[in-house]
Amino acid sequence: MISYTKRPSTWQRARLAWSLAVLTAVPTAALAQQDTTAAPIELEPITVTATRTLQQVFHTANPVFVIDTAGIRRQTPNTAADLFRRLPGLDISGVGPNQTRPIIRGQRGQRILLLENGLRLNNARRQVEFGELPALVDVNQIDRVEVVRGPLSVLYGTDAIGGAINLIKRTYPSAASEGLHGQVAFLASGRDDQVRPNGMLAWRGGKVGVQASATYRKAQPYTAPSGTFGAITLPTETTVFDTGLEDESYRLGVGVDLSDRHAVYGEASYYQARDAGFGRIDEALLGPGSPFIQILYPDQQVSRFTLGYDGKGLNWGIADRLGIKAYYGRNQRDLDINVFIPFGPGAGLATTQKNFTDVKTAGARLEIMKVIGGRHLLTYGLDFFQDHSDNTDVRTLTFIGGGPPPSVDSTPSVPNATYRSAGAFVQGEFHIGNRFTTVLGVRGQEVRAKTRETPHLTAPPEESVDRTVVGSANMLFSLTSELNLIGAVGRGFRAPNITELFFSGFTPEGQAFQQPNPDLQAETSVNVDVGFKWRRRNLYVEAFLYQNTIRNGIRIAATGDTAAGGFPVLQNVNVEQLRFRGVEIMAQVGLGAGFWIEGNYAHQSSEDVNDPINPVGDTYSDKIVGEVSYRRPAGRFMLAYRVRHNGEQKEDFPTVSAVGPVLPSFTVHTIYGSLRLPNLGGTRNTLSLTVRNLTNKLYAEPANARGLFRPDPGRNVIVTWTTAF
Repeated sequence: MISYTKRPSTWQRARLAWSLAVLTAVPTAALAQQDTTAAPIELEPITVTATRTLQQVFHTANPVFVIDTAGIRRQTPNTAADLFRRLPGLDISGVGPNQTRPIIRGQRGQRILLLENGLRLNNARRQVEFGELPALVDVNQIDRVEVVRGPLSVLYGTDAIGGAINLIKRTYPSAASEGLHGQVAFLASGRDDQVRPNGMLAWRGGKVGVQASATYRKAQPYTAPSGTFGAITLPTETTVFDTGLEDESYRLGVGVDLSDRHAVYGEASYYQARDAGFGRIDEALLGPGSPFIQILYPDQQVSRFTLGYDGKGLNWGIADRLGIKAYYGRNQRDLDINVFIPFGPGAGLATTQKNFTDVKTAGARLEIMKVIGGRHLLTYGLDFFQDHSDNTDVRTLTFIGGGPPPSVDSTPSVPNATYRSAGAFVQGEFHIGNRFTTVLGVRGQEVRAKTRETPHLTAPPEESVDRTVVGSANMLFSLTSELNLIGAVGRGFRAPNITELFFSGFTPEGQAFQQPNPDLQAETSVNVDVGFKWRRRNLYVEAFLYQNTIRNGIRIAATGDTAAGGFPVLQNVNVEQLRFRGVEIMAQVGLGAGFWIEGNYAHQSSEDVNDPINPVGDTYSDKIVGEVSYRRPAGRFMLAYRVRHNGEQKEDFPTVSAVGPVLPSFTVHTIYGSLRLPNLGGTRNTLSLTVRNLTNKLYAEPANARGLFRPDPGRNVIVTWTTAF
C-alpha cells in the first residue's frame, strides 16, 4: 500500500541513509518470499546505485527507476531487459529469451553500463551497438533492478555515458533469516513452448549463511502473427528463426558475519547458453533480392567469482564504512555469421564466418564512506579492471553460379588484446539547511588498450590510451515536504573498446568491409536534467527534461574506398557532436478499495549536430503507457491491464530497413495477474498468469525493425507456479 510519511529532517535523512547502507552487502533471503500481489509500484522505493547510499527515490537527486522483487516476478521476464518496455526513457533491442539488451534515452550497447551488485559486467570485446547481455544474471535471483538515466561515470567509470543498470542480488541470507528457506518455481509459455524450472535454497546458522540457486530453460523459436508492419506483410503466422535456446544458470554464495561490524563473503556463478541467435524471418518475405543473414551463438559459457569484505560502524578517522570487492570472470563464446547475397537467379555470394572469443576479466573495487559533521557523507575509492581477449576466426567465401573457387581465410578480425582501466573517485553528499541537498563528485581515469602478438597477423602491436577527468553536480531542493525540485549536470565518458579500435573484416550483415581505427578518441558527454518529484498521500508524479550532448561521438562511416569484390569500406570515426533530448513524465495514484492507475509518457529525439540528415536514434520518438490494476486488500489476488503505444518514428532509414522510410506506430496490450493460494504443509503457493500481445498484433520494437527485421511474438500465454517455504 502507498503511504504518505512526513519528510524527516536533513540530519534524520543522513542518519537513516547511513544506517540503511549496512544492508547493501547482505540482503535478506526473505525477499525471495515476498508476496507477488503487492502494489504496482512502490512510492517509497529504495535506491543505492545513484549515490552508493540507500535512500528513498523521492529524496534522490537523479532520475531513477527501482523495480523490486515483487515487481520483477509480476512481469514474468526472460531477462531484466524485458522489464523496461513499459518505462519512460527506456527501450530494448534484440529478441528471444537471451538476446534482449537495454536502451536508455536512445543510447544502447557500450554506452550503457551493466552492473551486478555494483560491479561491471560490460567487457571490451562486445560489438559497440550491442553491449553485454542482462541474461548473464539469472532474473529469478534478482532482488532489485535499479536504472539511472544519465551518466554515472563519476562512480563507475567508462561506459556509463548514457546510464547504468544495477542488477542487485542477495549473496547470502542475513541473521534475520535463521534456518532453512527455499523456493521452487516453474514457468511455461505457449508461443515458444518454453519451460523454465528454477529453485533456490538458503540456510542461516549463527554467523554463517549459504545460498544456492539453479535455473534451466528450453525454448523453441517463437512465431509472429500475420499482418502488415510498414512495407512488410506476413501473410500467415511466421516463425522467427534462431529465437529458441537451451540455457542453464547456477550460483552459490557464502557469507560469514565475523562480528556485528565485519563480514566476508564469496560467490561463484556459471551460465551457459546454446543456440541463441539474433532472430530472423524467411528472407523471401522481405522482398525479391533480400539477403539471407543468420547471426548465431552456438555456445556461450560465462563464469564469475567474487570475494568481498564489508566493514561498518568502524569510526576510523578516514572511514565509517569500508567495502572491498575483487572479481574474476571468463566469457567464452562461439559466433557464427552466415550470409548469402543474391546477384540474380541461381547466383550470389555466400560467406561463412566462425569466431571464437575468450575474454578473461579481473577487477577490484575499494569504496570508503565517511560521515562528516554528523550530516554530510563522503564516498571515495579506487577501481580497476582488465579484459584479456583472445580470439580466432575462419571465413569462407563461395561464389554461387560461377566465379573463383571458394576461399578460406583464418586471419583474425580482431587481434588478441588487453584492455585495462584504473580510476579514482570522490563524491560528497552535502545537506545545506533543511531544504537543500547537493551531491558533487569527480573521477580521474585512464583506459589503455593494447594489441598482443596474434597468430596469422604480422602487424606490430598497437596501443590506445585515454585519460579523462569527469565530474557531476546534482541538486535537490525541497520546496515543500511534498515537492522536490531537481537539477543535475554531469560529464560522462566512454573509451573506445577493442572491437571499435582494431576490428578488420566484413560487417555482420556481410555487405561491407570494416577497417580498424586505432586513433579513435574517447567519447565525452555533458548531460543536463531538470525535473521534479511530487508525492501526496496516494499520488506520485515525476517529470524530467534532459539533454545529453556527446562530443567525439563514435559512429560508423563510409571511407569512400572499396574492398576486393567491390564492397564499400567502413570505419569507426569520431564526429563532433551527437545530441539526445527528451522529456519523461510518470504518475501513479491509488484510488482506494484496491484499485490503482499509473501511466507515463516519453518523447525523445537525437541528431548528429553537424550532419542532421544522417539519423542517429534507433528507438521510439513517443511512447505512452497506461495501466489499471486491482489488488485485493487482503493481498491474495491481483489483476492488471496495461496498454503501450509507440508513436511513428519519423526519421528515414530507407536504405537500411525493409519496413520502409518511416517506422509505423503500434499498440500492445497485456494482462497479468496472480493468486496466492492457501498455505499447504508449511508452504506458500502462488499461481501467476500473463497474456502478452493480447490482440495478436504484428509489430517490432524500433531497434528490431531496422536492419534485421525481427518481429515480436504473437499472443503469448505464460503461466508460473511458485512454492516457497
